[in-house]
Amino acid sequence: MTDLYVSMNNANGFPIGNDGTAVAGNPQLPYLTFAAAQTAAATGDRILVNDGQYNLGVGRFQITKNIEFKPINALAVEILGNHATDVIDILPANNNTPIKIGAFIVTPGAACARSLLVQSVAFDSNVIIDGLKPAAGTASALTFNQIRGGLILKNIIAAGLF
Repeated sequence: MTDLYVSMNNANGFPIGNDGTAVAGNPQLPYLTFAAAQTAAATGDRILVNDGQYNLGVGRFQITKNIEFKPINALAVEILGNHATDVIDILPANNNTPIKIGAFIVTPGAACARSLLVQSVAFDSNVIIDGLKPAAGTASALTFNQIRGGLILKNIIAAGLF
């Protein structure tokens, strides 16, 4: 397992990332974007995100590899997005290595339908969400579609969502 780092600011002594010069396993040479870190990651790797606010604009982050994706400090990272469907879309590969998501604040914009979508989890796949704080706004907070494998939700902070 390799740790990959993402940083958009200088919090915690990290430099601002650069997708062109980032080196997996080196916190002093982090990635700038989630997508570049995921491209470099292998199954079972961990992407650690530095504190701060990450605005995806009208884009969204699709997690398509079975990796762990979490902030360095719990609930110190806010992911904002205004894609028409969702901010984070989890689509696991069919293998026995789980996707693990933890301790992010996810905030959808006005055009966004939902904060987080978990879909197409096959029989031999697992998704573990631990410590997430979805902010609903005008969107639904969490949506699950075609879950045939394992889905574990722990420590979901859902104040004001129901």
